[in-house]
Formats: sequence, structure tokens, C-alpha cells
Amino acid sequence: AMTGGSLAVVTAALLAVPVPHNTLAQGVLIPPPEAFANATWDGRVSAVYVTPGARVSQGDPLMRIDDPLIAARRDVLAARIVEIDRRLVAEAATDQIALRIMEEERAAALADLELTEARINEQTVVAARGGTVILPLGADLKGRFARRGDLLAVVGTDETPILRVVVPEAQSDLVRTQNRGTQVRLAHDPEQVFEARVVRAAPGLSRSLPSRALSTEGGGQILLDPTAPRQRLQSFEPVYQMDIEVVGDISIPVYGARVHVRFEHDDTPLAGRLWRAGTRVFLKYFVSKDPTV
Repeated sequence: AMTGGSLAVVTAALLAVPVPHNTLAQGVLIPPPEAFANATWDGRVSAVYVTPGARVSQGDPLMRIDDPLIAARRDVLAARIVEIDRRLVAEAATDQIALRIMEEERAAALADLELTEARINEQTVVAARGGTVILPLGADLKGRFARRGDLLAVVGTDETPILRVVVPEAQSDLVRTQNRGTQVRLAHDPEQVFEARVVRAAPGLSRSLPSRALSTEGGGQILLDPTAPRQRLQSFEPVYQMDIEVVGDISIPVYGARVHVRFEHDDTPLAGRLWRAGTRVFLKYFVSKDPTV
């Protein structure tokens, strides 16, 4: 009896003693929005003016996208304007109604031509900021058909990168309300530890993932929804996303690289943590989500 009582006292003491409490999560390195160079029009990449690792300035051309249909439309509109000009010269000056109709036709064709020229100029993809060029597709980019909005290049800088971190739903409230410190380790160099701070946080939970590297298919921890289309990165359970920034200098191996993040919380007794974990399991599996029950 003495042995059992002593064991109970020791167990109770261990459960009541505050111990370090951390939450581990994973994230990926992402460039700022202005670093992305996306296709501005549908067409074939006819020319690439830069090489991976090249330094560019804001406004420098990166590549050219050609759409033969829009070029043909420009030629048709130019020929249409020439035709209307000839008709205006040949038309009798006394037929004011016919002249007015042709002038309106010419103005409409000229406006259409200007819009077409502007779209052709947009087929040259330029750098929105200065930095180092990263070509995700490398040598396979030239000759490739691109749709409007497709990512063609990234212009990286030496600025501190943003880390997009995904936290499971079970730990989201703790990370959001009781974060006392944040440390980051790069997957390729886990020996180095960097201090970090939260710069943005999502207003709520979502099921979208910023990268396949965070899913179990890419070596991460988040399970994908098997019912969702493969091209749609949707998690099986809701997750909480945060953007954090490393304090100090950090070498960027490549955008999209995985990072390991630790959120520090106040020391708490094991008893309280076990109680919260048991409560989550009970609510998840034994409480009906049907409001009519």
C-alpha cells in the first residue's frame, strides 16, 4: 500500500510540475508577390532573354510570348483602316451621312488596333523588381506554351525571405494566442537555428496548402484530401497559415525549400496538456456534428 501510495504521489507531482511546452510545424520559403513573373498572355515562349542566376533591374525584359492570332488580328485591323481611308477619299463630299458612318468605322478600328498593340506589348514579360533570376523550368522554357497567369520566372532578392508556415488545427489556437518565441531550422541545414517573428496570420482556418512539400506526398506532415483533384492542394483537415520572418541574415537555398518551425509557449503541467488532448479526441470522435441531434 505504501508503494502504491508513493507511486501515486510521485505521479501526481510529475503531472503538476510545469515543463517546457512547444509546438512544432513546417513551412516553406516563399518570395514576395512582386517577385513572380507570370505569363501576361496565352502563347508560345519564343525568346528567353535571361539565364538562371542573372542579375536584372526593374523593368528589364525576361522573355517574350508570341501569339500568332493576335499578330494576325493587328494586320487585319491595319488593312481595314487603310481600306476605310481609301473609301473616304473616293466618297463624294456631298454624301455627309456615308462620310460620318465611315469616320465612325475608322475610329472604332483605330481603337481596336491600339488595344491590340497594347496586348502585343504585354507579351514581353518584364521584371517587376530587381534581383536574381530563377527559372523554375530552366532550359525547357523556350518553346513551351504558356497560359495567362502561369509562373515563368522568379526574381529573388537578398532581402529576408518570408516563411509560410502551416499549423494543424489542433495546435492553431495555442500558436495564435500563446506564442512566446519562434525558432526556424532549414531542412538542408538543421544545425543552424534562427530567431523569427510572426508578420502575418490568416484570419481563420483553411484547407489550402501553399506547397506540396508540406504534404505527406512531398515529405511533409499534412495529409491531403484524397477526394480533391490532384492539382488542387487541399488538406484533409483544416490548417492555420502564418507568415514569419527570420531575424537577421539567412542564406536562401531555393524558394519552396522546407523549413522546420518551433513555437515556444509558457511552461505548463503535463496534466493540463493531457486533459486538453483528451478533450480534443472526445469532441472529434464522440460529439455529433449534427445540430439536430
